[in-house]
Amino acid sequence: MSGRLVLNGTTAAKGVALGRARLVQPSQISVDERPLPAEEVEAEVAKLASALVAARSELAALRDKLHGALSHEVGEFIDAHSMILDDPELVDGLYDLIRTGRLRASAALKVQRDRLVAAFDAIDDPYLRSRRED
Repeated sequence: MSGRLVLNGTTAAKGVALGRARLVQPSQISVDERPLPAEEVEAEVAKLASALVAARSELAALRDKLHGALSHEVGEFIDAHSMILDDPELVDGLYDLIRTGRLRASAALKVQRDRLVAAFDAIDDPYLRSRRED
């Protein structure tokens, strides 16, 4: 036996990785696409704001726990995700979709993600277009 095991699945990014693999059972993420009643819009905005704060906090705590040989590279990966949470095009779009489209936060995130992927697909530069996978 060669000790090599090939796993097929969905990747976070293209390329080859070395290290411990963890089997993650597929989960069904349900997106509630029912329109929000007008009286629930501001509560949904507050829910999104709270989720963004929690996500930033979790990423910061995760970064603080890094040590060892790959801590710099993994830290940069975490920093990139933190910057996404502060991207005005993403975040302002989410708030707008909740307020004007009366979408729930999960549905707004799905719509905004699809918009941003389409924008990357339209970029002429092949390198920049490939960054959509990030």
